[in-house]
Amino acid sequence: MFNTYYVNNQTPLAMFNGSSRIYGGSPTTYVEYDKEVSGILSKQVSQPSPASIKGSVINASGRIRANITLTNISGASLQNTTIYAVIYEKVVINGITHNIVRGVTPTTPISSISAGGSQSFQLQHNSLFYNDNYGVVVILKSGSGQIIQAYQAK
Repeated sequence: MFNTYYVNNQTPLAMFNGSSRIYGGSPTTYVEYDKEVSGILSKQVSQPSPASIKGSVINASGRIRANITLTNISGASLQNTTIYAVIYEKVVINGITHNIVRGVTPTTPISSISAGGSQSFQLQHNSLFYNDNYGVVVILKSGSGQIIQAYQAK
């Protein structure tokens, strides 16, 4: 989902999967959003992900490091992809848990992983984190920008 507030003379706009658009916002607009999200969530995955991501996250002297193994589980070579991680912190404000993005690791290009092959990565963010209320979402993207697979490590 893509969301921006200032489109068409400051009218809110939300785009789902790059095609469905909802303009404006009001109490009745919720029904439209709910219909779009429910429709997307109810769809069967037509093509399973060609990759499997596993890993662990550690706080090494205040720096978040994700040790990741990417395995190509398809029958073809996995090419022209990138992998990166988004680091978030769990913060409780007024009894509500918020996941706040605190950093994004540099993007690591992957030229090719053969069918059945694996490759290990170490993704690190250099900002200091002084608590253990963090998590990491690792994202594998195709050359066209499509998210192929994501993995949440805690």
